[in-house]
Amino acid sequence: MGRAYIPKPPRPEGLIAIDRANLRALLRHLHREMGSWVRVAHAVGFRRGVVKAFFDGEHEGHVALGKGIARACGLSFQDAIAGLPPKKTRAA
Repeated sequence: MGRAYIPKPPRPEGLIAIDRANLRALLRHLHREMGSWVRVAHAVGFRRGVVKAFFDGEHEGHVALGKGIARACGLSFQDAIAGLPPKKTRAA
């Protein structure tokens, strides 16, 4: 006999509040490291207006934006929404 299948509870589509908070913290770190929203947007791969609106709370964000933020910080998407600190450090 095999093990019984126990389904995981469904996760809502998109980002939940804690995910958005963790991603905004990573954006704050990137902005402090890079010095401008234009550079942050280029690293994330989205337009500056989208990145800034997400940071300011005017845009709910989506998974693709979250993956871009994670990539710019050197993290996996799961690590980024879990709140782990960025791996990349500023070059001396």
